[in-house]
Amino acid sequence: MSKLKKILSGLLTAAMVAGLMPMTALAAENQTASPAASDDTDTSDTEEYVTGALQMRPEDIGEDQIIHNIEEYNASMGIDSSASGGSLPSKWDNSTNENKKYLPPVSSQGNICSCGPFTVVYYTLSYTLNKARGVSAAESNTCNPNFVYNMLNSGNNTGTFKSDIYNIIKYQGAPCLNEVPLKDNKYEERSLTDWFPGDAWEHATSNRIAGVEYFSPEGFIESNSGAYSLSPVSSTGTPVRDPKSSELDAMKAALKNGELLNFSIYTAYWKTTQIKSAAASNVNPNGYAIDNSFVGEDVVYTQTSGGIDHFMTIVGYNDEIWTDINGNGIADPGEMGAFKTINSWGSWWGNGGYIWIAYDALNPVSAVSGAPVYSSRGCPITEVAHLKLGGKTNASSKIYLSYTLNTKSRSDIRLSVTAKNSSGAVVKKMCVVPYYRYSSGPYVNLGEYSFNGTKNAADGRMTFDLNNIIPNINSSSLKNYKWSVEIEDLKKDNGSLTVKDIRIIDRNANEEYPMYADAGFTLDGDKKTVAISVDGTIPVPEDQVTIYYKGYSTPYIHYRAGTGTWTTAPGFAMTKTSEVSGYTHKYTIDLGTASYAEVCFNDGNGNWDSRNGANYKFDKGTYTFSNGTITPYTPPQPAELSVDLSLSDTNVPSSGNFTISASAKGGTAPYQYQFSYVGSYENTVQTYSSASSVNCSIPQNGKYTVKVIAKDSTGKTVQKT
Repeated sequence: MSKLKKILSGLLTAAMVAGLMPMTALAAENQTASPAASDDTDTSDTEEYVTGALQMRPEDIGEDQIIHNIEEYNASMGIDSSASGGSLPSKWDNSTNENKKYLPPVSSQGNICSCGPFTVVYYTLSYTLNKARGVSAAESNTCNPNFVYNMLNSGNNTGTFKSDIYNIIKYQGAPCLNEVPLKDNKYEERSLTDWFPGDAWEHATSNRIAGVEYFSPEGFIESNSGAYSLSPVSSTGTPVRDPKSSELDAMKAALKNGELLNFSIYTAYWKTTQIKSAAASNVNPNGYAIDNSFVGEDVVYTQTSGGIDHFMTIVGYNDEIWTDINGNGIADPGEMGAFKTINSWGSWWGNGGYIWIAYDALNPVSAVSGAPVYSSRGCPITEVAHLKLGGKTNASSKIYLSYTLNTKSRSDIRLSVTAKNSSGAVVKKMCVVPYYRYSSGPYVNLGEYSFNGTKNAADGRMTFDLNNIIPNINSSSLKNYKWSVEIEDLKKDNGSLTVKDIRIIDRNANEEYPMYADAGFTLDGDKKTVAISVDGTIPVPEDQVTIYYKGYSTPYIHYRAGTGTWTTAPGFAMTKTSEVSGYTHKYTIDLGTASYAEVCFNDGNGNWDSRNGANYKFDKGTYTFSNGTITPYTPPQPAELSVDLSLSDTNVPSSGNFTISASAKGGTAPYQYQFSYVGSYENTVQTYSSASSVNCSIPQNGKYTVKVIAKDSTGKTVQKT
């Protein structure tokens, strides 16, 4: 009896979002007799499986991402076609040959519509990286699919676009199961909403791809109904007539090259049978090599509708598999050959978690005389793609933008990072993951949750690799650019966004560069741009107006950027400050694309200073304001950073205990200190901390040097011994 079970379709149509609760379940046909006439009867048993795929959009890929034939595949992979060994082997299976050690075990997406991330992230990304790195699959190198899925599902149990998954693992990556475990995948709110903030975001950057390519001789084809398909074979006629058809060569070559291939399928309209034995002599008059090792296993021989509802992975192929499609008991040419695919419905499904798909199923018209005829026929293998790695299997530059935010609605946020060259020209500006998908489009719901997946405001620390902005960035090239971050709260709803920290972290040089702004500022329906200095200089605000104010004791600022919309009266309370002598308050306005701000002031109690109704105009830059007078202000450069070091006792007593103290000045406060002593090796007593003294105990024998490194808020350091 067939091991296929009922399929809970994750989609109402190829363009609609998958739901969790059972709908009318459509099943693959479990055919125990030879197929003959058309029969769409549901004969499967009752266990349900969730899908969750959305149809690809033409704008998701470019022509340069399409592989049309085996020659283009070889060129893409740098394979010399003349030296590639000529004809392809008759069978290849990366789940059983020497490559099987790289493949994670069969797993289940449970009742979550996460088949896309399971296919792309759990199976293919993990396998591809493991093979490139030469390590066997383990929890420590198997990527978590739900990390990616939860950024794409808007907090719902919904289907995903595969192109979105590819982009997440290109720009952010995925952490491994030893850090973010793959739980039971049951439908619970947190299982769909948690973004796993923290170290996982930084570690995910080590598991990324450079891009993706698709196998299709024709590219996107639009049907009469307006739907699109990306077929791996020609979309008309019968391109695959026997197991050696050249239209299959590019996919076979990729599999033989040790790759896995992702694809889309419409499981609700599968027609299946079992692989037959060819022991009798009259079965094989055409003399094909027939592999009887898989007799009785399930094989898909056609799909009775176009569209998709599920994503799966091809692991191998076998030209010697015989599927008796017409039921005549003879191995006809069109009945030979099948792709082996792995699913995400558990090892109890299908052939131990796998299923075969006959080559003939890819044909728009069957090559088999007498094959069953159905009212429609679709290709069960579409949108076939392979992952491409960069020059290094570890894709992280280890130079990151790190940001810590607090909100109860992560969907209200947009955060982008900008790099400008020395002349002030923008080299690149990009929204961070996952907001980059909607940086220029309308408001899109990413889930009305905090970063940890709850409905309560909570901190979330995320990390974004800056080689997405400057390719091949390093500690030296980092300092060739001026860096800034724009953070925006899209809704004014009294649900404030608090910016706890934004900084650039250079793990290679063990340096951190914090934002040039007070931590803990809030936004509510507005935005702010903060600069990050990586060269020790005080950044000059760009696309901003900063005003140091003297006047009302409780001043409010009411403004608009250029000819834009005015703030809601009375505006925003200005922040107390003592940064500039004689001025009591401060406020920074982000101008966006405007070149100036129109401003007036009030005391919050109905008293206004609006220049007699004409208002005040501030161009980009920093100013002081008092009694109607606007004066440009240039912040003084800080004194040179220095640090003094002292010991409680330079002649260490018999106990070996003493205190090291340090005091920094100059630079830009606040300061952090790192203490160590050096003998035959260096022993760090305290890593960077605001504590300016530390108790120390060292061995009595030998000579030791005590060392302190002081670091100011811009990341500049100075050392004294």
